[in-house]
Amino acid sequence: MIALIKRGQAEGAFDPDVPPAWIQRVLWSLVYTGYQDAEACGLPRHGIVSAVIRTLENGIRTPNPEHRQV
Repeated sequence: MIALIKRGQAEGAFDPDVPPAWIQRVLWSLVYTGYQDAEACGLPRHGIVSAVIRTLENGIRTPNPEHRQV
């Protein structure tokens, strides 16, 4: 996993200033949270993967450019 993250950083997909181990832990945390929400809140299983990927790629910021801070 770390090698894949480093490759992603080298290719510009991931922020190179963030340690690879941090990115890995964040990913596993999101996966675990998705699993918990599926069990506790009834999040549909097909929605977990997209929620994890979307949050990993975008964080929690709004996709609306009008709401971006300068």
